[in-house]
Amino acid sequence: MKANRSNAELLHKTGGELLFIGYTSEQTQGTRGIAINLNETNREYAGEIKKLNSEEPFVDSGLIDTVISDIPMVEWIYERDGFRFVEFFFRADTYNIRIAFWAKPDLFSNFLPVYEDMAGSIIIN
Repeated sequence: MKANRSNAELLHKTGGELLFIGYTSEQTQGTRGIAINLNETNREYAGEIKKLNSEEPFVDSGLIDTVISDIPMVEWIYERDGFRFVEFFFRADTYNIRIAFWAKPDLFSNFLPVYEDMAGSIIIN
């Protein structure tokens, strides 16, 4: 999609990289991974992203500190633009990583455990 290319180019200009993006064929679910070398804590990075998103109205659960597969993360669940999102923020050395999953609200609750399992499959060497 052209919008994804524009977002990837914008990320690159600011020092970030779009690692991956994908959607189900019916576009009711999606995922995205972003890395940027900011060397910030998980909470600092998640807070900056939340603040950037606060320009548009949305409902959110707040930032939750968690540990998934021995990796400290911040988990954030929010709803906007007709989708529910869960994002996982963590670090790999000096890189801040942001993994997001989203789904239509009627699907989200059933798939949240799957998204958390996928976040739990991450291995940092």
